[in-house]
Amino acid sequence: MKTCSKCGVTTDAFYDGKRQPCKECWKAIQRAKGNTSRTDARRAYERAWYAKHHEKVIAKVRRWQASNPATEERRKRHNVVGAKWSSRNPAARALNEQRRRARIAGVGGNVTREEWRAILERHDHKCAYCGSPNDITMDHVIPISRGGRHVAENLVPACRPCNSRKGARCLEV
Repeated sequence: MKTCSKCGVTTDAFYDGKRQPCKECWKAIQRAKGNTSRTDARRAYERAWYAKHHEKVIAKVRRWQASNPATEERRKRHNVVGAKWSSRNPAARALNEQRRRARIAGVGGNVTREEWRAILERHDHKCAYCGSPNDITMDHVIPISRGGRHVAENLVPACRPCNSRKGARCLEV
């Protein structure tokens, strides 16, 4: 966590260690300068170009793959290894996916495996809603889609049916 030099808010939403303003302030500075990275017009142009040249782009990718077989084989091996790891470590995979969702949403927070195990122990490895011990998943009390952070205080174990039923609603206490 760092403090933004422009707005003074303490956050972990910085582009890198070199820039002092947070992401939101940096975007505002760039907009004020007229430096938008990709405007809607540019995005529309790129989509239209791709739609028109789709076959050409695919052919270029296929040619590159054919001329770089070692790279393609390495990618395939990497995918197989990743799939094996995911099947052997479903809890770790789920934790990584939740962390990724929180990072993309920009809500911050990080839960370690130890913290998640402690939450499970606290709830006796059962669903916080119905008490079922089957198919336990990680549920955010305040959903990430509603601005909830990915922190231990915002997590409870929930069976898949209860988690799906709750969806993006906030927990009713």
